[in-house]
Amino acid sequence: MNQINTSFFFRNTKRGSRLDHNNNWIPLFQGLRLIVIQINDMLSDVLIPAQFTVTIVAYVLCLLVLIQMETGILIQIGAVFMISCLSVFLVAVIGYAAMLSEKSETMLHTRRERTVSKYELAVLAGCRPVKVRNGNFGFLERITFLEVFEIILEMTIDGLIIDFTSL
Repeated sequence: MNQINTSFFFRNTKRGSRLDHNNNWIPLFQGLRLIVIQINDMLSDVLIPAQFTVTIVAYVLCLLVLIQMETGILIQIGAVFMISCLSVFLVAVIGYAAMLSEKSETMLHTRRERTVSKYELAVLAGCRPVKVRNGNFGFLERITFLEVFEIILEMTIDGLIIDFTSL
């Protein structure tokens, strides 16, 4: 049976061995912060906004195909499948980015309440919650999901109005 080596959690002090949770989180949080900085630098200016744009346009087109009902049953089934896939995709991308932000904020808040060492207080003073940028549009939060669906509904209604006025 595999045993986990937990010796790095313990350190010897004048009072004996004790569980050391105080400074183990610092390199992990700094590593996570570096990864998110790289993601923001590489993906947030072009890829994430383009990804949302393509998803929104595909979603609107599928909704228009379903609403107009002039197409065959296979195209309608494909549109329903595409809408469900896009919904899962939007929920997953936005949900995980928002969860990362919320958990890092919660962790920093609880650390600030429990901190006793001056070193950890100094590190916490320089730490900000981890957030994934969405280009120049701000950060991905839980409310971003509602904003994306608001855009989808507005574009669908605009497409229906344009289609009915062209008749």
